[in-house]
Amino acid sequence: MDIIREKMRNIGINILLVCILLMSMIYGCVEKEEQENGQEKKKIPTCTLLAAPTKGIAPLMVTFSLTAADIDGNISFWELDVNNDGTIDYNGTGHPPSTQEHTYADPGTYTAKLTVIDDHGSVGKDTFVITVTKKFSPIPP
Repeated sequence: MDIIREKMRNIGINILLVCILLMSMIYGCVEKEEQENGQEKKKIPTCTLLAAPTKGIAPLMVTFSLTAADIDGNISFWELDVNNDGTIDYNGTGHPPSTQEHTYADPGTYTAKLTVIDDHGSVGKDTFVITVTKKFSPIPP
């Protein structure tokens, strides 16, 4: 019986460690590294993109929350593509602003993408999905 308890405890610890690792990766807490010309490893910048509200009726005004960090350098440039169509809707030098508002005029499911580039040329990205529905129109009698 003690052997079974020990194995169950080990399984529980392993599951906990996997959960912690996954949560760290999701929230950007695990440092990512990049090899540069076989020399010193450079850290890839991290960024987080959140939005509120995440769904609603068109026209839907969304406030994005943007954060970026670079452990071994500086954020040089940022860009936000609000519908992942390849056209940059907002951008700037240095760190992104803490918030950015955008109004979605048409119904659809949109994937917003934040990209940051550091002073080593390394790129960090994050995405967030927004769902916009059309206003319900009752059918006339």
